[in-house]
Amino acid sequence: MGDLFSTDSEVAVLNLLMKNTELSYNLNGLRFFMFSSLSNQMIFAEIEDLLTRNLVPDISLLISSLDSKGTLQKCGGKEYIEYVYSSNYAKENFHEYIDIVSNAHKARSLITLGSSIKAETITLDNIDEKIHGMKEGLDHISSSSTGSQTNHIGDGMSDLFDEIMERAKEHPGVRGIPWGFKKVDDITGGKSPGELWIVCGRPGSGKSAVACNGILNDGYAGNPTLLFSKEMNYNTLVERLISIDSGVPISDIRLGVLNQEKVDKIKLSLQNIKKMPIYLDTNFLMDDYYIESVIKKFTNSKGIKSVFVDYLQLVAERDENMVHTLGRISRMLKVYASGLGISIVALSQLNREVEHRDNKRPIMSDIKQSGSIEEDADLVIGLYRDEYYNKETKYPGLMEFIFLKNRNGPTGTVTLDFVAETNKVKG
Repeated sequence: MGDLFSTDSEVAVLNLLMKNTELSYNLNGLRFFMFSSLSNQMIFAEIEDLLTRNLVPDISLLISSLDSKGTLQKCGGKEYIEYVYSSNYAKENFHEYIDIVSNAHKARSLITLGSSIKAETITLDNIDEKIHGMKEGLDHISSSSTGSQTNHIGDGMSDLFDEIMERAKEHPGVRGIPWGFKKVDDITGGKSPGELWIVCGRPGSGKSAVACNGILNDGYAGNPTLLFSKEMNYNTLVERLISIDSGVPISDIRLGVLNQEKVDKIKLSLQNIKKMPIYLDTNFLMDDYYIESVIKKFTNSKGIKSVFVDYLQLVAERDENMVHTLGRISRMLKVYASGLGISIVALSQLNREVEHRDNKRPIMSDIKQSGSIEEDADLVIGLYRDEYYNKETKYPGLMEFIFLKNRNGPTGTVTLDFVAETNKVKG
């Protein structure tokens, strides 16, 4: 019976929420009544209330808020909340703690349901009624975490037909959000909701340039977009966006080699870009749990349509579990793309082995610590610029956009124009 009262896991959930606000966006349906003790129920409910008001539920504010409502002592007083806060738990186990609390609640509910049926109340006349009541009770317990996305195939047919007709009338040839690269959009229909794109290449191939161009195009179209970057800080990213938008070489912006004409172009770009629904997250301590929380938060609050991650291998810890971690990250990104109806573009490094081949164009197996990345992705794109390897190239200023995988379309290569001075991609 002791396992039915998961107090340690309840304390862990409360502790981690107080110390890591971003975890509140991944509660997986956890509610206050699922906690076994009244104290923990009230503390969790108060944390939820503070978060709803966009307040950070740190220990001081939590105690103050409960005290102002006259419920602090019912929660065990200041001493109990300080005890909860003082414990140490790994946030990587947050989802496991939630599962334990939720499953313990289901177990208690099941026992209560079973004990509610007394033998002396069952007769031959009411047996069907009792069975029906038991089934309803079981369904209620089960439905707290399962089946919410299960629909009859015909339920959404009318809406789907309307969507197809609108697409044919208003946006023929484009299913999702256009990249702004016509050759790419013609093949893919743009970045469609539910799709995970992997864009891979060696350093200098133009991965970040493709992402920045994609973000700007989203901004031009008014589509809210979110970029995670552990490689560049806020200023560096904005400078790149300004260079692409204004046509002023990035080196001139960084070094301050500017005449009045360039200054005017930069000012105009800043005025344009600051109005765009673009959100940049450059938290260098981010991990996959942080990314997961922010995606959910900003999709709900800002209506995010597309997400860019620069780049996968920087998000994962460089240890013996890196392949496993990358697989978990790619699976999480695919699940969130599908579940939230957004497109996600994740950049990825390639192994150094590509440098030892005569033909240095990427192939699928070149993806660094690939794990299950290529399995989760709907599209895998390899980038190649011949001038990066051959200064005497016959193809200067060109970027090959190689479709290594395209779940819903053809593979092959399209050639785009790449202006290295500004990182502008066209085609």
